[in-house]
Amino acid sequence: MNMDKDSYFKNLDLDKEIIKIIEKDIFLENYSVGEEIFNPEITINKVSIILSGSIRQIKRDSTNNTNIYKYVKNDFLFIPELIYKLKNSFYYIAANDLQLISIEKEKFLNLLKENNEFRKWINNQIFKNEKISILNKLLKEEFNNNFDKEQLLNNLSENIDLVNEKILKNIQDKKIDSKNFEIISISKSIHFDYLEKINFEKILGLDFSELERLVIINNKFKKFKIHKNKIPKVDKISQMVEESIDESKKELHYADINIKKNVCNRKDNVIECFRILSKLIDINYRVDPISNYLDFLDKNKKKYTFRNYAEIAYGLGLEVSCGELSISQVLKVKTPSLIIYKNDLALVVNADREKLTLIYPADGLITLYKNDLEKIYEGNINIINISKNRLTQENKFSISWFIPILKEYKNTLFQILISGLVVQIFILSNPLLIQVIIDKVISQRSLDTLQVLGFALLVITVIEAVLSSIKSFILSETTNRIDQKLGIKIIDHLFRLPLEYYDKRSIGELSNRVGELEKIRNFLTSQGINTFLDASFSLFYIFVLFLYSGKLTLIALSVIPIQILITYYGSPLFKKQYRKAAINNANTQSYLVEVLSGIQTVKTQNAETSSRWRWQNYYSKFIKSTYQKTITAVSLNQLTQSLQKISQLIVLWYGAIMVLNGEFTLGQLIAFRIISGYVTQPILRLSTIWQQYQEIKISFERLGDIVNTPKENESKDLGKIQLPSVEGNILFDNVSFKFIGDSKTTLNKINCQIDKNSFVGIVGKSGSGKSTFCKLISRLYVPNEGSILIDKYDIQKVEISSIRRQLGIVSQDPLLFAGTIRDNICFGDESFSDKEIVEASKICCAHEFIMELPLGYNTKISEKGSSLSGGQRQRIALVRALLKKPKIIILDEATSALDIETEQLFVKNLLNKFKNSTIIIITHRLSNVINADKILVFEKGDLSEQGDHESLLKNKSVYYSLLNNEEK
Repeated sequence: MNMDKDSYFKNLDLDKEIIKIIEKDIFLENYSVGEEIFNPEITINKVSIILSGSIRQIKRDSTNNTNIYKYVKNDFLFIPELIYKLKNSFYYIAANDLQLISIEKEKFLNLLKENNEFRKWINNQIFKNEKISILNKLLKEEFNNNFDKEQLLNNLSENIDLVNEKILKNIQDKKIDSKNFEIISISKSIHFDYLEKINFEKILGLDFSELERLVIINNKFKKFKIHKNKIPKVDKISQMVEESIDESKKELHYADINIKKNVCNRKDNVIECFRILSKLIDINYRVDPISNYLDFLDKNKKKYTFRNYAEIAYGLGLEVSCGELSISQVLKVKTPSLIIYKNDLALVVNADREKLTLIYPADGLITLYKNDLEKIYEGNINIINISKNRLTQENKFSISWFIPILKEYKNTLFQILISGLVVQIFILSNPLLIQVIIDKVISQRSLDTLQVLGFALLVITVIEAVLSSIKSFILSETTNRIDQKLGIKIIDHLFRLPLEYYDKRSIGELSNRVGELEKIRNFLTSQGINTFLDASFSLFYIFVLFLYSGKLTLIALSVIPIQILITYYGSPLFKKQYRKAAINNANTQSYLVEVLSGIQTVKTQNAETSSRWRWQNYYSKFIKSTYQKTITAVSLNQLTQSLQKISQLIVLWYGAIMVLNGEFTLGQLIAFRIISGYVTQPILRLSTIWQQYQEIKISFERLGDIVNTPKENESKDLGKIQLPSVEGNILFDNVSFKFIGDSKTTLNKINCQIDKNSFVGIVGKSGSGKSTFCKLISRLYVPNEGSILIDKYDIQKVEISSIRRQLGIVSQDPLLFAGTIRDNICFGDESFSDKEIVEASKICCAHEFIMELPLGYNTKISEKGSSLSGGQRQRIALVRALLKKPKIIILDEATSALDIETEQLFVKNLLNKFKNSTIIIITHRLSNVINADKILVFEKGDLSEQGDHESLLKNKSVYYSLLNNEEK
């Protein structure tokens, strides 16, 4: 049985016997993205729980598709429909790759009927799809058009309860006012229909035993909906408007922007707005993702909404802030921003308190004053404010990125080009000599001349082969050198990207993206040169053909326009299929790397079969998409070859007529036939090159995700001052941080002082922000607000490597590499002596176990140190960090795998040997930090308490509670 199914049901608050019954009847279902699960024509015949992926609930009518809700992992589906035999009026579509746990209708209903405990559990739940139905009932179109349904749902959850005996009594005693509450039936009974809004008077005379499932809703949830929930993400108005006009602020240079005014529809208008936006703020602009997204909306007959525009901006890697502003606030809005004008998208490029300057592609630049805005807009105006974030891709990865490296080999590439031209000349001599042999030698029966010309043909063929081989050898050597330089450049860029970039991408996906480099290099060098030679000599060959016969030349070239049309219409389909295959391949490789990296967990959870199923599911999609791509490519190639054969046949046919009429000699016809092949073959081969070009465009797009992302130590950082040798004072001044794209703040206005040479403990529940706090010190993350000072130096204003080389950081799960223990400790720095290594190892309680290994410090360990225990790996990582004697030591649960005795001994050694260093320890074992000079207590992103052990105990707050829980 699937491991996830087992573990899921064990988390439910159900009797073990019921779980056993359920587990016998459940089955696993897999759906691909876009696959339909149910529609109004199909009677719902099962109950399902989403194990992975998501489902869109869609309402369709003759004119519109409305996205009701998106259900995600752990959501129950179809329970009310099954129990109360409700007619389904929705479409349920897989939003991405989907796994469901399901139980058939009859088995579920039998279980509900026969098992009181299970029935009681079901009756005490308000399932998410029931809440969605309630929201639809109460709000109708207002809910369907809402930007943030999740927030509405959360607010409803806070204001809804099942009616129990106590609530019923309060209603009957009129302690609950019907003006402030609503009652809705979420069952179908003799008294009430499903989702019926119930008048309080109807239940005054009823006994609780006569009622089934009723819910009571506090009407304050509606007030929240009206005031707070009309936009995707409400930011502080102060963040969206300029409180004062700063003359020195960077202006948008919009006056010289070329605006394409020939937009003929809403899609073109949106694309043009985002093209102009990318020019204004100088970011990488890709039209394909925007066009594909809008095509999807058009295909599904969906209206363009403000949320769609925000999603497009976010997809371009921009920071998006949405708000509903008054006209006076709009006149102070930060630029650039997006606004609706004439029911279309427009771009706000200037706001100076008196007027608003817009770019509306159809009309160009438009100026609107306050009175104009009051005439156009009623009430507040929706605004999307746009800005760059830390990962916004500013450069465009293109062929120009390769030019500097290609220039280094320009002489060699020029030699290859010249050798190619010489080879082409020798190739041309072949048909000319054959023509002479047929027309002059054979007709005159001149054996001596035949011997000379035959030998000449042989020599030319040998020279052609030698030159082609030399060209290939030189090209291979040159491309290998280019490969190496390009690879080094790409990997160096990849290694220097900020940590946030890796947080959102899997290892397998990144590896797959780097692999695209080989395709690009191959296309630009060998294929690029050959294509250039083919195209150049094709023009020369056409000139030669016209010297033979203009009419026959036109016949030979007549298939080329047909080939161009086939390529033009076939390439978009091939490109789409290639992109799909590339994504599926990345998903397959990513999952495989993920499973192999965690193979121990897979085996201990007995999940080999389920893991293989998931891989098989990914791989099947990859094979399917590759097959579709191959079919398209083969079809296009077969058409190309067929056209080539037809061209040859027509040339021979008409040429033979010319020979019979005396207009052509037989030698001329054969020579013409050979030379025409030199023309049509390369030109028709361009269709294949065009397919490869479509592949390369995808490769540029995928590899560009790496290259276009700014490095954390860009040239502007390298020009900053070096941080001097630190003493260890650290100051957090009003520091806030949130991850890009996350509305929730991870750390909120942190203020604290850490003195040099002090011992600081950091405690708090998981997810409270402890690790993020420490990552900010090392500039792995960059704060959104506030500043961090080390010895009065703002760390954002000093060179990044000068900070990190003075820090010693160890995480909970440190990475070891394949090699010797000594290699892992020194980590590429061979300047450390054996004495220093042993001394650091003794501090970390590692020397003893290392010396027990067969070769001591020269013992080889496997990748990730899998041959060592977790505690041994942590101790080696601790040695690595302490070996360079850092002035600031940060241990992020770095001793969690050690036994208590070893951990306490290490902490004691650390405090004794590093008295002149600042030591910061994150831990869940509060006994390790009782003697700390200062303890920082984090709770939900806030620094809730700070002080020493005694003072925090007296507060009897969060720290006191954590300590009591540990002692229990």
